[in-house]
Amino acid sequence: MSAGRLDWDTVETHVMQAGLRNQLELLTDLLADHSTGILITLDEIHQNQLAELRELASTVQHAFREGRDLAFVGAGLAASVSDVVNDDVLTFLRRADRHTLGSVPRRDVERGFGEPIRAAGRTIGDEALGVMVDATGGYPFLLQLIGAQTWRLHPDEAEISVDDAVEGTTRARRRMGRLIHEPALSSASDIDKSFLLAMAQDDGPSAMADIRARLDVDVNYASQYRLRLIAAELIHSTRRGYVDFSLPYLREYLRDHAASGA
Repeated sequence: MSAGRLDWDTVETHVMQAGLRNQLELLTDLLADHSTGILITLDEIHQNQLAELRELASTVQHAFREGRDLAFVGAGLAASVSDVVNDDVLTFLRRADRHTLGSVPRRDVERGFGEPIRAAGRTIGDEALGVMVDATGGYPFLLQLIGAQTWRLHPDEAEISVDDAVEGTTRARRRMGRLIHEPALSSASDIDKSFLLAMAQDDGPSAMADIRARLDVDVNYASQYRLRLIAAELIHSTRRGYVDFSLPYLREYLRDHAASGA
C-alpha cells in the first residue's frame, strides 16, 4: 500500500483593495514617524470633475477628522471654483481659506520669463522680453502659456528672437480663448453675456451709463449684473461708474465671436 503526493495552495478569499483612503492612511502613518505629512494639490478645478472631487473630498474630510497631517490646495477659475464650492457634497470647501491671485507685477513677470530661459542655456534680448511681458497683462496663466508657446518655436536656437516672441504671444492669445475664455463664460447667463458684449463695444473701461443705454435697462437692473460679473471675476471696477474686463483679451474674444455669430 502506498500513498500518493498531495499539494495545495492557500488562496485568499478576500483581498483588500488599496483605495485612496487606505493609501493615504498608510502614507500618513509612515510620514508621521518623520514629523511630516502630505500636501495634495489639484489644478484647474472644474465642475466636470465633480464625481472625482466628491471622492477626494470624502477622503480628505475623513483624514481631517482623524487628525492626520494632510493638507489640500486647489486652483481654478473663479466661476469654476464657485460651482464646486456650492456643490451639496463638497460643503467642507466652503470653510477653506480662499485666495484670489491678482495681477503679477511687471518685474516678477520679467523674472518669470528671463530666469528659466537663461537657466536652460538660452538667451533673450530686452525687446523680445518686452513683447512677452506686455502681452501677459500681468495675468499669471498667460506667463506660462506665452512662455511655452514661444519656447517651442525654435527650441534649438540659442536666442529667443523678437519674431519668436511675437508669434508665441499670437499663438497664446488664440489658445487663451479655448483654455480660459470658454470655461469662464460657460456658467454666464444670456443677460451676463449681453452685459459683456455691451462692454466689448468700448476700447477701454466702459461707463455704466453707456452699458445701461445699450441694454435699455434701469440702474438697479444693470447694477445687479455688474455685481454678478464682478463676483465671477470677469470684470472689475476701475473707478466710480466704470468697469473693465478682468481677463486679458476677453474683449477681443467677444468681438470675434459676436462678428462670427457664435
